[in-house]
Amino acid sequence: MIAPKKTLLAVGITFLGLLSTVYTVSSTILMRHARDAEARSTRQSIQGVLGVFTQTQENFSSRFADWSSWDDTYTFVQDGNLNYIKSNLVPEALANLKVDLVLFVQPSGRVVFGTGFDQQHKRKLPIPPKVLQHLSTEDPLLQQPLRGTNLSGIILLPSGPMLITSRPILTSEGKGPIRGVLIFGRYLDANAIQWLSEVARSQLTVQQLQGNLPEDFEAVRPALTTRSPMLVRPVSEQTIEGYVLLTDIYRQPALLLRVDTPREIYHQGKKSLNYLTISLLVIGLIGGGIILLLVQRLALFLSERQRAETALQQVEEKYHSIFENAITGLFQTTPDGHYLSANPALAQIYGYESPEELLVALTDIEHQLYVDRNRRTEFRALLQQQDVIKKFESQVYRKDGSVIWISETARVVRDANDQVLYYEGSVLDITENKLTESALRESEERYALAIQGTHDGLWDWNLTLNQTFFSSRWKAMLGYEDNEIANHRDEWLNRIHPDDALKVHQEIAACIEGIITQFESEHRLLHKDGRHLWMLSRGFVVRDENGKAYRMVGSQTDITERKRAEEQLLHDALHDSLTGLANRILFMERLRHVIQLSKRHENYLFAVLFIDLDRFKVINDSLGHMVGDQLLVAIAEKLGDCLRPGDTFARLGGDEFVILLDGIQDDEEATEIAEHVQQTLKHPFHINTQEIFATASIGIILSTTTNYERPEDLLRDADTAMYRAKALGRARHQVFDPSMHDSAVALLHIENDMRRALQNQEFQLYYQPIVCIRTDKVQGFEALVRWQHPKRGLIMPSEFIPIAEETGLIIPLGWWVMREACRQMQEWQLQFPTVPPLTISVNVSSRQFAQPDLVNQVQQILQETGLSAQCLKLEITESTVMENADAAVVMLQRLRDLGIHLSMDDFGTGYSSLGYLHRFPVDTLKIDRSFITNVEDDLEKMEIIRTVVNLAWNLGMDVVAEGVETKKQLAQLKVLRCENGQGYIFSRPLDHAAVAAVLADKRIFASNEVGQFGEALP
Repeated sequence: MIAPKKTLLAVGITFLGLLSTVYTVSSTILMRHARDAEARSTRQSIQGVLGVFTQTQENFSSRFADWSSWDDTYTFVQDGNLNYIKSNLVPEALANLKVDLVLFVQPSGRVVFGTGFDQQHKRKLPIPPKVLQHLSTEDPLLQQPLRGTNLSGIILLPSGPMLITSRPILTSEGKGPIRGVLIFGRYLDANAIQWLSEVARSQLTVQQLQGNLPEDFEAVRPALTTRSPMLVRPVSEQTIEGYVLLTDIYRQPALLLRVDTPREIYHQGKKSLNYLTISLLVIGLIGGGIILLLVQRLALFLSERQRAETALQQVEEKYHSIFENAITGLFQTTPDGHYLSANPALAQIYGYESPEELLVALTDIEHQLYVDRNRRTEFRALLQQQDVIKKFESQVYRKDGSVIWISETARVVRDANDQVLYYEGSVLDITENKLTESALRESEERYALAIQGTHDGLWDWNLTLNQTFFSSRWKAMLGYEDNEIANHRDEWLNRIHPDDALKVHQEIAACIEGIITQFESEHRLLHKDGRHLWMLSRGFVVRDENGKAYRMVGSQTDITERKRAEEQLLHDALHDSLTGLANRILFMERLRHVIQLSKRHENYLFAVLFIDLDRFKVINDSLGHMVGDQLLVAIAEKLGDCLRPGDTFARLGGDEFVILLDGIQDDEEATEIAEHVQQTLKHPFHINTQEIFATASIGIILSTTTNYERPEDLLRDADTAMYRAKALGRARHQVFDPSMHDSAVALLHIENDMRRALQNQEFQLYYQPIVCIRTDKVQGFEALVRWQHPKRGLIMPSEFIPIAEETGLIIPLGWWVMREACRQMQEWQLQFPTVPPLTISVNVSSRQFAQPDLVNQVQQILQETGLSAQCLKLEITESTVMENADAAVVMLQRLRDLGIHLSMDDFGTGYSSLGYLHRFPVDTLKIDRSFITNVEDDLEKMEIIRTVVNLAWNLGMDVVAEGVETKKQLAQLKVLRCENGQGYIFSRPLDHAAVAAVLADKRIFASNEVGQFGEALP
């Protein structure tokens, strides 16, 4: 029994040792594979980020393709007309383009126009000086686009790295000559890096290589070069970092990018290691007994294993011999583009001394090997689809930089879990085959061109004998048979159109005399049926040893259709596609011509009529755009009959037409034609069984008005006169005078000042008391806005409110008034509490009332200021609620549900709302001041007020009379039992300090103290 025990002990010790060895080896291999997989995953993440970055550069460049091939851009770079900038590169456009730099540069390096742009504050900035250092003719930023190609990349500026794209400026047809370079730039700021992080789904950090780097970036910088730009390293148990070196447009190191990735694969490996430990423990317990049964077979197993290893070694030696000595290039690569192995034949194909040199040098197949980087992506995509590809042909770089053609055959090698391990395959050098194919293809193309050339008519002119041969095709082009045209040059020259004959004879003579080397002429020839066809005739002269011309041969091509297409394109470019009238381009060209004509001839007069249809939008919205288009066509036809021969009638777009009256006798003739146009439009138009009436407002500008230099200025003033006609009631005409332009400029200045005033808090609130007529006590205040202009002083609402309504500025102004009024009333209530509490009345404009978020905005203001809804009274005009009464009822009820009081302002001056009044949840009716003025002497006004007061009582509403200024008016209102009043008899509008003083004195507004409060205030 001693021997079995010793054997058992030996087996046990051996088994434990074996388990320990298995654990050590397995854990080492497992964690190494985990780290390798983790590194590969991180490299793939970096490749993904680089792909996103590359795509971002391409997208950024492609966004401006239209700009660089726009005819207006092409013209602007030559003439520098700043109207192009004012029309296209305003701050709003730069904000939409999301660019921080725009440059228009001529080939000489001169900047035609350039600007920086602050995206945050939407304002233009100076061009960074560093950028101007790049604008030399030798710099790639100009040089490459001037060769007709685009350039995109990074440049480093003191304010940060900038993504920049440079494109050649060509015409819309992509033709030259290149007139300059269009450059757009965008800073790679924190927002851009954040956007890249989101797109790449990785946490990115970018550092410039200029200046001091953070410690972690400084630590890896020496290990990164342009040949080996990528590095991966774990920094903690939780994070692994990937670094990649990015170059600028000069291929110099510029940026260091870091990708932070959680170590999920590493932790998965550790988890697997824990499972392995548990498994080995279980195996140790269970297998301890089983191993005894296998001891006897161990020797046999070891013997078999030795034989298998010997056989495997023989196979490996045989494979190694084949691999090393094959004449075909063999390889193994990782999916992400790294060579695992290569044989000598592959190294020789790629121009390397040995496979080892190849493996060290070629670390990124996609970017280092393939001429077209997309080929590696296509290679991988095909392998993912079908696991095997054959004869995959590509151009690649050899070590010396030369380019060869290769053909690849490859397959995917997978593990037992169907996961990709690597790619393996072979490579053949097919450069010679490709050269042969190219030569054959060129030969075939030349042959095809020669065959195609037979479709042209051929001619051969013997200059010595003055005999000419015309091919059958040449004669057929003109409708003749072979026997119908003699072999004489006059058969050709006598058929040339008279307008072209002299030019053709001169070109032929110049070619024969040697002034030009080749004859090429476009001219018209007479066809047998009497038509003239356009022909392109080309030829050359054959000379003897003395240089004397003895023969001229050539061909003839029918280009009639091309000429017709060119004429049609020219017509389409200068005419409106809907009406067939002249378009803006043609009109402006003719207007420019008559302006110059008027400068040369003092007695020459012309006029421009700017016509805009009234309420055309209503027709489009009600009957549809198709009917609207048909109406425009009908109007164009009818108005065309009103014009004289020689006048230019054009459509600028939409419902805007212009008429250029050329060579009029006097100014009255222009107004007579305008009146004739309006009389013509009075007749109805019948379209699709619809009878439509249309009117127009016409602005007239006369050549005698002022000395115009540019047609744009003249058209602008005609447009101004048209808008004056609309403002005066539509369906009329108005002649321009310079004061109109001054008014328009003044209105523009006021609008700009208002926008600045909102930002600079130049608006102020005044408060006019609303007083109980019976008790003389203050019930509340109405908030009235004033503008404290920095130069003009205090401006009243009547001057700026209409402009605010027209421009939409009334909306932000209205919210400011409401918020400030609520804040001030809450402050007064805390400082001077009253029972019941005072109310604050705030006017709501029609534009504010139409806002869908009106209720939410009011509720938010009440929450911000802390004012009770019961203390806020919104005043809405009668005309506002009657524009859409049903919708107004819903909106008013929502406001009423908040607890807010509602007041109908200017009651009785707008639409008749009596039929809806009982439906409106209104608390107060405000009688307009027009009914209060002279009420003591006007019985009709007195009865109107009495009716309104009785109506309000019956509907449970309060009444406030506005504009009460005299004791007689106040006494009359008391007789009519009007409850509340507002006006100068009680107080002028007060500033917040004056109101606080009144509330502190607890004084009442007695009728015997008329106007004593705030007399000096506006």
